Amino acid sequence: MLVLAFAHAPTPPEATARSPLADVTAQLGTERAHMASLLDNAPIGIAFFDRTHRYVKINNFLAALNGTPAAAHHQASINTLPPLNIQTFGPLIDQVFTEHKPVLNREFTSETLARPGVRRYWLTSFYPVTEPDTLATNYVGMIVTEISERKRNEELMRISASRLAIAQRAGQLGTFEWNVQKNSMLWTPELEALYGLEPGTFEGTYDSWLLRIHPDDHAAVHASVSSALAGGLPYDVEFRVRWPDGTERWMLAKGDVLFDQRGTAERMIGINIDITERRQVVSALAERRQQLELALDAASMGAWQWDMASRSLICNSGCKAHFGFAPDEQVAADRLIARLTPEDFQRFRDDMRRTIENDQPYDGEFRVQWPDGSTHWLRITGRLMHHAEQAAYGLVGITLDVTATRAMFDEHANILAREQAALAETQQALRLRDEFLLVASHELKTPLTSMLGNAQLLQRRISRDVNISPANHKALGVLVNQARRLERMINDLLDITRISKGRLSIDAQRFDLTKLVRQVVEEIQPTLYLSHTVVINLCHAPMMIEGDPLRLEQVLQNLIQNALKYSPNGGRIEVRVEAIGEQARISVIDEGLGIPAGAQPLLFSQFYRASNVRLQQISGMGIGLYVVKEIVAMHHGTVRVESHEGKGSTFMIDLPLSATPPLTLPDPS
Repeated sequence: MLVLAFAHAPTPPEATARSPLADVTAQLGTERAHMASLLDNAPIGIAFFDRTHRYVKINNFLAALNGTPAAAHHQASINTLPPLNIQTFGPLIDQVFTEHKPVLNREFTSETLARPGVRRYWLTSFYPVTEPDTLATNYVGMIVTEISERKRNEELMRISASRLAIAQRAGQLGTFEWNVQKNSMLWTPELEALYGLEPGTFEGTYDSWLLRIHPDDHAAVHASVSSALAGGLPYDVEFRVRWPDGTERWMLAKGDVLFDQRGTAERMIGINIDITERRQVVSALAERRQQLELALDAASMGAWQWDMASRSLICNSGCKAHFGFAPDEQVAADRLIARLTPEDFQRFRDDMRRTIENDQPYDGEFRVQWPDGSTHWLRITGRLMHHAEQAAYGLVGITLDVTATRAMFDEHANILAREQAALAETQQALRLRDEFLLVASHELKTPLTSMLGNAQLLQRRISRDVNISPANHKALGVLVNQARRLERMINDLLDITRISKGRLSIDAQRFDLTKLVRQVVEEIQPTLYLSHTVVINLCHAPMMIEGDPLRLEQVLQNLIQNALKYSPNGGRIEVRVEAIGEQARISVIDEGLGIPAGAQPLLFSQFYRASNVRLQQISGMGIGLYVVKEIVAMHHGTVRVESHEGKGSTFMIDLPLSATPPLTLPDPS
C-alpha cells in the first residue's frame, strides 16, 4: 500500500539554530518536495482519486495524455474528464476502496485527446493509498504505463508466426530440431500434420520417427543421417512415410548439422517437404510420354526436336515417314528439309528464321517430294524451347500429313466457287424480278386507275336508275371490288420493290386514329356479302398519333380484307381501337380459318402463306402482311397475331400516342 500525505512543502526556516523538531519538519518538507517533483516529472502516468471519483492529484505526464493541464484536473470528476479517454475506471477504483487491495496490470486501449485518431495501449494498476496513523484507504492511486510499442511488437511476432505457419502449410513443409546428444526431437505442428499426426502427439525421439518411415526406405534414410552426422554429405533424402491410417506419402528431408568445438554432432535442424504430388506428377509424366508416343502413332503424327547449338535433330518414326524415310533410318536436319519441293524450300527456311528472331510459334504447310516421285502436303508446327527465362536453345514441334485435307479443301473451294456463281445468278434474277414487278406494276396501275374510276362513276350513275336490275347492280359492285383488290395488290408489289431499295417513305402528320378507322370501316361496309358483319368498337375521345394516314389506311384495308377473305363461311369481324398505356392499339378480330401455330412466326415474311390457306385454295401472294409489318415499323410500332386454327385470329397493331394534347376548337354556337 502507498502511504502518502498531500501537503505543500513549508517555507525552509532561517539558517539559524533550530530545534530538533524544526529539523525534522524541514527534512520532511524537503522529502515532500522531492516526492512531488518525482511525481510531476515521472515518465509514467500517475493520478490519485477520492471516493467520489474526483482527481486529488495528477502528474504532468498523464495530464498531457488527457490533453488538459494538470491544474484543470483538480477536483474534476473522471466522468467529465476520463483518464486516457477511458470510461471504465470507476468500478476498479470502487473495488480498491472496498477490498483495500491493489488491482494490477489491467490492459486498456484508447485514443487520447492528445493524439486523436491514434489507438494506443496501456498497462494500468490501482493501489490503495492509506493514512499513516489509521491505515484507512482514503485515496486510490493509479499508475499508467504505455505498452503500445510492446503490443505492436507482439502483433508483428504473431503475424510473423502466422505467416510462417501459413507458408509451411501452403508449401506442405514442416521444420524439426533434433538434439543429437539428448536424442530429443522438436516438430512443428505442420510437420506432425505431414505425418498424419495431431498436434503435440509425436513422441519426440529418433526411433519413434524411424518407425513411421516405410520399411523399404529405412536403410537409405539411416545411411543419409549417419553420413551427415559424421560430417560427410549433407542430409538430403527422399522416402515414404506411413500414416496411422495406413496412407503412404512421399517426403523430401533436408537438414544441416551443428557441431561443437570438438567436432561432435550436437544438433540437426531441417525440414520435411511433402512431395507426394510431385512424385505422382513425375510418374504421370512418364506414363503420359508413353501415351503420347502411342497417340502420335495412332494419329499418324510425327514429333521432332532441333538443338540450335549442336544443330542436331531428333524425330520419331512418324516424322521420318512423312518425309519418305524409313523408321530406323538416321536423318539429319539438312537431309530432312532437302525433301521439300524447290518452291517451298526457301519459304520454309525464311519462316523458321523469323520464328527464331521473333520468338513466336510456327505453323505452316509445305510440299514434300518422296523418292518415288509422289508429292505430299505436310503441316509443320513448332515453337522455341527455353531454359527458364533464358534465351531459346532449340525448337520442338510436330508434323502431320494433310495431303487428303488439302485435296478436300480444293474440292470445297471449287464447290464454293460454283455456289458463289449460282448465288450471283440468283441475285441477278431477283434484280430482274424486282425490275419486272416495278415496270409491270406501273404499266398495270395506269389502265387500272382509269378502269376503276369509270366503274365507280358508272356505279354512281346507275344507282339513281330504278330500271337497273339487282343482278346488274351486283355485277357492277363485283367489278368495282375486284378492281380495288387488284389496285391493292399492285400497290403491295410496288411497296415491296420500294422496301427492297429502301425507298418506302411516310408523310407523317398528327391526326385522330379513331376517325381514320371509322372512315375505313364505313368504306368497306357497302362491299360486304350478307354472310359477313363488320363491327366497330371505338373509344369516344379522339386518339391522336403521329403518322401517315394513307399508309395506315393501307394497313387497315389489308387486315380487314384478310379477315373477310380468310372467313369463307362468313361471320363476325370486329375492329377495335383502345389506349393501352402510352400506346394506341388496333385489333382486327375474325372467326375464320385461324393460323397453325407453326406458321405464325413466319406469317409476316415475304411471299409466305400458311398451309391451311393453300388447302382451302384461297388466292393470294403472301405479300400483304409483309408490307403491313414494314409500314408499322416505320411508325415505331409493332404488329403481332394471336390465333388458334379453326377458331379465328386476332391481329394487333400498337402505335405510340402523340405527346401533344388534341386541339380544342371553339363551339360554333
